[in-house]
Amino acid sequence: NPPRGRDDLLSSPELTNLRELNGLGHPSQASHLRTVAGSKATSRLKKLVVYCNPMGSGGAEVIAGSKNFSELESLELNTCSIGDAGLAAILRSPHLGKLKQLHLPQNNLAVDAARSLIRHLHLKQLSELGLYCNHFGDDGSRALALNPALERLKRLDLGLNRIGSDGARALAGSPFLVKLKRI
Repeated sequence: NPPRGRDDLLSSPELTNLRELNGLGHPSQASHLRTVAGSKATSRLKKLVVYCNPMGSGGAEVIAGSKNFSELESLELNTCSIGDAGLAAILRSPHLGKLKQLHLPQNNLAVDAARSLIRHLHLKQLSELGLYCNHFGDDGSRALALNPALERLKRLDLGLNRIGSDGARALAGSPFLVKLKRI
C-alpha cells in the first residue's frame, strides 16, 4: 500500500493552489490514482508526472476519466506499462484537451499506438510528444509521418524505438512535421 502521507497531503484544504504533482511512483496503483484524480488539491494541476508506476492501462483510464485533470498542460507517464490501450484512453479523453506536452517513455507502445495517435489525436494544443524507449520501429514511424494531427509539433522524441532507415526517411519526408525544432 502507498504511504498515507501522500493521501494526507492531497486531502489538505491548504493545497488548493497546487499546480504540479511530480512523483507518483511505485508502489502507487490505479486505486490510489483514483484518490489523486478525485482530490480537490489536484483540480488545478498544470503538470502531472508519474514514474515507475505499474498502473497499466487501468491507471491511464483513471487519469483520462478525471475532470480534475482538465487543466493539465503537461502529462508524463514514465515506465507505467500503459500499453496501446492506455494511450488510446488518454487520446480519447474529453478532459485532456489542453495538453501541450505528452511524454510516454518506456510504456510498451508499439505500431498500434502510432495508429491510435492518428485515429484519436484531437489534442489541438499539443506541441511536444515524447515517445522514447518504446517499440515503434519503421512501421510506427511511417504511421506517425502520415498523421496530419501532428502538424503543430515542435518537438518529437522517438529515441530508442528501433527506427531504421525506412522509418527515418518517412519522418524526414513528412509534410506534417515541418514545424519540428527538435527531433
